[in-house]
Amino acid sequence: MIKIYHTERIEVLKHFKPNDIELVLTEPCFSYRHPMLQTKEAFVEHFNKARGMGFDPYIQVNGYIEEQELVDLRVWLKDLIQLNPKGFYFNDFAVQRYLKQKDYRGELIYAPETILTNALDIELILTQVDRVYLSKELTLEEMMDLCKLFPNKIEAFGLGYPLMSFSRRPLVRSYLAEIEYEADVLNRLDMTIKEAKRTQHFPILEEKEGTSIFIDAIHYPKEELHLLSDALCYGVHLDDLLIEEDSFVNLNQALFDEAKSLELIRLDHSNHKLGQAYYYRKTNMSKEEGQ
Repeated sequence: MIKIYHTERIEVLKHFKPNDIELVLTEPCFSYRHPMLQTKEAFVEHFNKARGMGFDPYIQVNGYIEEQELVDLRVWLKDLIQLNPKGFYFNDFAVQRYLKQKDYRGELIYAPETILTNALDIELILTQVDRVYLSKELTLEEMMDLCKLFPNKIEAFGLGYPLMSFSRRPLVRSYLAEIEYEADVLNRLDMTIKEAKRTQHFPILEEKEGTSIFIDAIHYPKEELHLLSDALCYGVHLDDLLIEEDSFVNLNQALFDEAKSLELIRLDHSNHKLGQAYYYRKTNMSKEEGQ
């Protein structure tokens, strides 16, 4: 099973060997959750640094494209193709259509934020792409069933903070404006939000074009990875967003260390809440059940 990493930090990449992992870099123009890379120039520099270290990066375009953005998207994709990435992860089929029009021959992976949840969807979509990246709200059993139906065509979330919801509205800035409080909140990695009927503090990231809210625990499938591997899952994604460099590297190493139990890892990383997201529960819980 392939290890697929997401990071904006060259310092993190120094801990990995190019032959051991795949790398996905999120472009900054039509995507979300790229707090450290804000410009085309910064992204291209980051991409080239990773390439210089021996990695062959994929590029992710995870935004929803609006009609008025299509012309600019076409121009930017043409520039990205010139970087010769190994492939593209995309959330909107406008990206796939333009890449096909440009006769792009690299890999194409459909990676929506939520909606990919059943075999009929996947069967149809695999006629257009090489692989699909499953939604994070599926149970482990549902993921395994789909992996078995489509061997080595399914990718799944592994280590990191799972996205719980996304809005194109500036939720934090709107709230601060309502209470007449001024603060610089864009691209900050240290903010959380708490609902009145829940005890958890959920990480929240507000960027110029939208707001992402995450589950309050780092997804950590220590005891489930072998089940996904046996089900012929192609690969798992490991994302360092909102996790400190040393913690991410250490949690990653422990995840694949067969000598370390989950109990021991929890003790070693007691400052982090580790969980399994929706592996053993459906997402339609009440707020009281989620406490």
